[in-house]
Amino acid sequence: VLRAYCDQGDCSAVLKLFNRMRNSPGVILEPENYVLVIATLAECGYFKKKSKPIAGAIDAGYSVSSGPKLLDELAIQMADDSLDITSASARRLHNAFISANAREAMISNLQEIPSLAAMPVNNELA
Repeated sequence: VLRAYCDQGDCSAVLKLFNRMRNSPGVILEPENYVLVIATLAECGYFKKKSKPIAGAIDAGYSVSSGPKLLDELAIQMADDSLDITSASARRLHNAFISANAREAMISNLQEIPSLAAMPVNNELA
């Protein structure tokens, strides 16, 4: 359900469900859940200084409804719940922030990091 909201860009529903999941007893969130939420919000431009507020973010338990402080809040939650992320997750976050800030990225020469290609299977003896 969370992924569906992210795919639809329904950031209000993403934050509400994510906070509900996070506060539900017995639910353990994986680092990938945080990466999915943070990347989605970044791609939608909600971490910029002058971004529009996410409807219902305050009601969902966050102290702010957009901007860098919302990113800080989510990053602190992630650090409290998880020690590390995979390189693929780090690449996903990097690319989400690059795509959300494409104009600024072009000026500073930042580029997306491509996914690693799968290694071909080679069963021949050397």
